[in-house]
Amino acid sequence: MENHKVSPRRKAALRLGAVLGAVTLTTFGIATPSWAVTPDVITLSSSSGPTGGGNTLTLTSTGTNNQFVEGSVFVEFKWETGSPTACSTSYVTPTAVVVTSNATSAGVIAATNVRVVSPTKLAVVVPSDLILGSGNNNTTEAYNVCVYNTTNTGTANSLLAQTSGTGVNYNIGAVAPTVSTVYPTAGPSQGGNTVTITGTGFLASATTASIGGVPLTGITATTTSITGTAPAHSAGGPYAVTVQVTGGANASKKAAYTYSDGIVVSPNTAPNTKTTATEVSVTGSGFYGNTFSTTSGPTPDDANTHVFLVKGTYDPTKTTAGTKTNGQVTECLNVLVISNNELLCSLYLAGNGIPQASLHAVTGTTSGTTLTLTVGSFTQGDVGMAVTGAAGLGTGNYIASVIDSNRAILAKTPTAALTAATVLSVNPTRTFADATLTNGSNVITSAANANFTSADVGRAISGASIPGGTTITAVNSATSATLSANANGSASSTYTVSYAPTPVPVPNGQYVITVVNNGNIDAQPGGTKADTSYYQTAVNSGASFTVADF
Repeated sequence: MENHKVSPRRKAALRLGAVLGAVTLTTFGIATPSWAVTPDVITLSSSSGPTGGGNTLTLTSTGTNNQFVEGSVFVEFKWETGSPTACSTSYVTPTAVVVTSNATSAGVIAATNVRVVSPTKLAVVVPSDLILGSGNNNTTEAYNVCVYNTTNTGTANSLLAQTSGTGVNYNIGAVAPTVSTVYPTAGPSQGGNTVTITGTGFLASATTASIGGVPLTGITATTTSITGTAPAHSAGGPYAVTVQVTGGANASKKAAYTYSDGIVVSPNTAPNTKTTATEVSVTGSGFYGNTFSTTSGPTPDDANTHVFLVKGTYDPTKTTAGTKTNGQVTECLNVLVISNNELLCSLYLAGNGIPQASLHAVTGTTSGTTLTLTVGSFTQGDVGMAVTGAAGLGTGNYIASVIDSNRAILAKTPTAALTAATVLSVNPTRTFADATLTNGSNVITSAANANFTSADVGRAISGASIPGGTTITAVNSATSATLSANANGSASSTYTVSYAPTPVPVPNGQYVITVVNNGNIDAQPGGTKADTSYYQTAVNSGASFTVADF
């Protein structure tokens, strides 16, 4: 490779060419702003704000004649002394607002924090020295907002945009809002309840409010209170409640309102004498994404989402008998999800939602409390049926719940597992021999073996000192139940629980309807079948349901 010497004169020429080239590139790479004489009109994100400034406004220009360029945008607030007038065509030297008892001249306040968002939009922090005129006693005061391309007062037609061209100014107010109380402090996730906010500085016709950023609807306001309808919101909180004086300042109360996972049902009462279904509308939130059981018969203990009728608060915690601590009385069937906030289901209260089982034989094995069939099948009508045919089953064992057509959960763990297929009898009656009755009392008490569950409500019970036709009207615990008739004597004997010969209606009384995303026994957090996404709707007044015999 050859070495070429470059003369000093040649080097100087090269250096000069490089400099000229850079200047040329720089010149062609930068656009010099140009502005029209006619200013554009700007609109404000808020037409009013608090005395003392500090809030941020966005100024949006039509952009017809001029555009905003970083480094060439300056904003002034000009005190408007009368009807709206145009901003000065040239930048005005800032002057303090004159405050006297009869002030007539306007001051001009420059904004020190101006950001260019886009060629037609600015963000401006309102200066802190905007004040009220006439001895500072006015309730509001109007200011024009003027945008210039220079701070040189001698540059003619430097006005880029203005608010006063439309007759709309920026107004400051003497009082900023405050929020003192929110009532109630909680409500259902579907919203719809009335919320009242008290405080100061509200405007009767120009105030809005929100919970967790979602606006209340149907608002009515005075200077000290706001009443509106809570919006729907996912369960959680407590969320902040914010009041916004339209176009002006806002105030918030942190951690002021909590949404519970509640529901509202309609109708909220139905007879247990009606042989057809009662269609129930359930409104709440979050119904999309759930898999509801939509069979013509109940499958309450599977992992799908269910709508349950419950006496009290639903509790799926597994008892020693293998049943739910407080399970469903019945299931609302044929669920149809209409929207994320509403569903329909069919509630059978006369008992015909569950076909009654009859005596039948099955063949199966056991593992723990699970009975698995090799011959025969289960239906939900088998719940509560006695299981006999093998000594290892123990005394008084019965089906506590049905998982599917081939598997069921026994009320008691067999004393000896059935490892080989064994022929068993599923019988609509079961007996226990350790119960006592007191003359004149309608409560039967067992030492250990009755294993009463909510499935026994409505079933017939017979034995010493129990009048004919007596049924179980309530289950108090696994060893105690309430009867439909008083005992006609005191006794300690063997008693039999059996299906009534006709469908069993849901007893009269007060219930709640609950949506549960997993019907498994022990699906709650910490349970043996814990569901990490487990939820059940909260018990609230809107979920109350009355069953009557009218």
